[in-house]
Amino acid sequence: MTDEDVVAQAATLVEANYRRTPARQPHHKDAFTWRVRGRRAVELMQALEPLMGKRRREQIGRALAAAKPGPNRKPYLTEIAEMAEMKGKGAHRAEIATRFNVRPKTVNALLRGDWRPMELVHAHTARIAEIEDALASAVGADTDIAWLAGILEGEGCFSTGVALRMTDRDVVSRAAGLMGATGVNVARREQEHWNDIWYTRIYGERARQLAERISPALGARRQRQVEALLVAGRTAHGQPRRTGSKRPTRLTVPPERLSRNIEIARRMAAGESGPVLAQEYGMTHQNVYYIASRYRDQIVCPSG
Repeated sequence: MTDEDVVAQAATLVEANYRRTPARQPHHKDAFTWRVRGRRAVELMQALEPLMGKRRREQIGRALAAAKPGPNRKPYLTEIAEMAEMKGKGAHRAEIATRFNVRPKTVNALLRGDWRPMELVHAHTARIAEIEDALASAVGADTDIAWLAGILEGEGCFSTGVALRMTDRDVVSRAAGLMGATGVNVARREQEHWNDIWYTRIYGERARQLAERISPALGARRQRQVEALLVAGRTAHGQPRRTGSKRPTRLTVPPERLSRNIEIARRMAAGESGPVLAQEYGMTHQNVYYIASRYRDQIVCPSG
């Protein structure tokens, strides 16, 4: 992702380090990534699998079938903190070892700080608790809203409404139900090796209520988009709804982004390749074709 705050928060929760990948083009953004391997990756995939769509569940199934984690399990920092708490209450190291599936001598080494200083363990555990408390405050016990916030953080669009576009129909269908959308539409693939794109959207007060509901669980960039959506809604309150087949121009598109989108549409209309433009502008080819369709009527044809 290009949102460092979102990646950093996720990395903290899974106790991974994240890194920056510099942008390849001046108009691209730096990307941020983290990765876990081995037994930790297996445990994370097993925990997330029930929340995934069909395609991701199949990927996880193949990965788990091929996984061969080693016999030794490295405890999480939160588990080391819990070991220290149990030890402080008088638990024997054999009991602690059984509880966390490690060897008794490993318990002693961990609590001595041989692997990580206990100050670091407690500081990281406190940070995880802080993130979890903030998320719990944002979405409460509503796991559906938490799931929807995660999907819209990664794949959503907050402009004149709230929209979601993906190639996974089952995921979009579930999101549409939670959003209160009327249904799911499809943009058929234009090339044999592409996938159809499924999308859903809501507008008006329903979109503003949803955006405001999930905003505390979103990253900083998405929160700014939500605020722009809410401000635009307050500004337009009481005005008659636009009618007609022509879609309104996004209210929150800055001038430089609007110029870029029109340029993409113009180049697509001139016959340039969608994947090539996607690589040049640092976006997916699906987004290139959406922009080309969205701004087709704003292309200024040269006279002659």
